[in-house]
Amino acid sequence: MKFLRIALLAGFAAMAAPAALAAGPSFAALDDKPWRVALLPLDIPMDEALNGEFLEGIYDEHLQPFIRSSLRPDGDPLVHIETRLSPRSGAKTDSEKDITLGLWFSSQETGQRAYWVRMMQPLSASVPERTFAEKVGGRFGAAAKTIRAADGAITWVVSLYLAPDTPSPQKEAAAAGVAKDWPADYQALADIQGRDLRGKARLLGREFRGAMVSYGVDRDGQVSASSMELVDMPLAASVLKLDP
Repeated sequence: MKFLRIALLAGFAAMAAPAALAAGPSFAALDDKPWRVALLPLDIPMDEALNGEFLEGIYDEHLQPFIRSSLRPDGDPLVHIETRLSPRSGAKTDSEKDITLGLWFSSQETGQRAYWVRMMQPLSASVPERTFAEKVGGRFGAAAKTIRAADGAITWVVSLYLAPDTPSPQKEAAAAGVAKDWPADYQALADIQGRDLRGKARLLGREFRGAMVSYGVDRDGQVSASSMELVDMPLAASVLKLDP
């Protein structure tokens, strides 16, 4: 399959990088496309084209300079690709600032399309929350819901966005699901970021199709880490048993 070639290319690129290679452009400067996470849209198939665009092409043409590793874990019944990205092209060593990217695919009967794109990113430098929120708004539009929970001087924030191309009946059902009560406790809200998709479905609802952005704000109003996720719950149900 094509993702195997992606993984091999990533490995060869890492081995072939010259020792004197200086760090190049930042990934953040590249990753700013509307309704994409790490340049990846929902619904993109593993092997086929989406609107003339291939997954392999995105990896080869755009992500390749940042890739440290990319693989499909053996023995996992859920088809997915795990990729580790450097925050800046040409960086030579692993870093606690590396970006982790996960891409999960639906059943073969539904075209093995991406139903979950998740990027977790410790930011290379703290960013004021207002600046961060403006960039997120430019990518996903107005939030359908934002939840904030504080623990002393630190705050955890989760914002939810409904995909604009979702059919009206599904979008209305998704909006009703998002409107439900969410945890008001800091730790409970922060823990949602690490849940698998089944756990998130209990909060987002089975009809959710959109984005979830989670981040922490320190006592100085700076965002130092974040996650961005694109989720299509109805498509995920082709391979996952979701709670009603």
